[in-house]
Amino acid sequence: MHLGYLAILTILRLLQGRCKVESRLPRWVVPLHYRLDIVTRINQPYQPFGGTATIELRSERATKSLVLNSRDLEIGKRRSTTLAVKGGKAVPAARVDLNTKLNRMTVHLTSALKINTTYVLKVDFTSVLRRDNTGFYSSSYVDHNTTLAQWLAATQFEPNHARAAFPCFDDPIFRTPFKINLAHPHQYRALSNMPVRRTIRQ
Repeated sequence: MHLGYLAILTILRLLQGRCKVESRLPRWVVPLHYRLDIVTRINQPYQPFGGTATIELRSERATKSLVLNSRDLEIGKRRSTTLAVKGGKAVPAARVDLNTKLNRMTVHLTSALKINTTYVLKVDFTSVLRRDNTGFYSSSYVDHNTTLAQWLAATQFEPNHARAAFPCFDDPIFRTPFKINLAHPHQYRALSNMPVRRTIRQ
């Protein structure tokens, strides 16, 4: 084997390993629970949706940054993202950076997190339903009785498409329970593979 060819193979392997590491989130910040409040306007042009992701988390290191996944979501730079000790004081955020290449958002804090303390992170976000059958997307079918197109919104989160629906720790190592509050137009209904706790009609 030529030395030049061997050098190229070595560089490619190093780059592949680096890309693999960069695609994974830091493991020392662990999500404990999600609450998602989402409003879906499937009957409006461009089919927008938006809401708030409330995430309880702990850190195993005294870090000054939180790194989550986010893809094609509109997130404000500061006011739409807040962090506080659960049941306690707020932890001010210095800034929020979005990396579209790595599908990440990083919340930079003014002070380090305390180890093994539970925090509550809230992130407001907006987007539009996707058209590629990933994340939170829209689809349609023809009603044979009326011959009219009927629209629906569905989710496909595996293997790593939850980040296109809401800001989250979208990594297989994090298996986190969550609660969803879903608002939608009254002529639609919401279906889930889990029991519905309650329905409020307005």
